[in-house]
Amino acid sequence: MEGADNNMEDMQSKLLRGIDGAGEHDNQNKILNKDLAYVFLQNRDNFPAKPYYEDGNPEMYTQESMQKRYALRSNPTVHEAIKDFMTEFRRNG
Repeated sequence: MEGADNNMEDMQSKLLRGIDGAGEHDNQNKILNKDLAYVFLQNRDNFPAKPYYEDGNPEMYTQESMQKRYALRSNPTVHEAIKDFMTEFRRNG
């Protein structure tokens, strides 16, 4: 994770160098707020470079974990909670 933090800092510093005007011509539309500038960083969502299907917690897919989740389908407490939620949702949208 340390490398990830350094990579993020590098991307932020590259963006902010241009925003602060260091070596850049004056731009009347430049973003002065550093936190807001990060939102518009072009490659900010490309990290981590890992496919979506590799995300997740493998421990959730053990045989035991899957059986526990399957058992919740017939659990009366879960059914009651869902029923209460749906009743409230119908009333208040």
